[in-house]
Amino acid sequence: MDLTTGLRLDRRPEHQGSLRLHWDACPQLAADAAATLVGERPDSNYSAFPPARVTLPGYAKLDLGLTGRLSRHFSLYGRVENLLDQQYEEVFGFPALGRFFSAGVTAHF
Repeated sequence: MDLTTGLRLDRRPEHQGSLRLHWDACPQLAADAAATLVGERPDSNYSAFPPARVTLPGYAKLDLGLTGRLSRHFSLYGRVENLLDQQYEEVFGFPALGRFFSAGVTAHF
């Protein structure tokens, strides 16, 4: 709460939470899952002066990942962020990325 105006602070939801799970399926394979829930929150539209108050809707985001150990020195990983392809904005006027995939190799020396 802004003590001067009495308004809720921008981009601060009343309710939010996250849950992260990690599972070592076997010594060579690990899985990760993360769920993020964010409630509606106030923001400001700075495209005009004076900025207008807006309310950003809440959203839920799910991320998944797998890591496989190929050898003592190399691991292969893959992950997907925003699995459900949610359309949301963390900041008014700046949409978040949609579904995102990445994969790669990690070297351990």
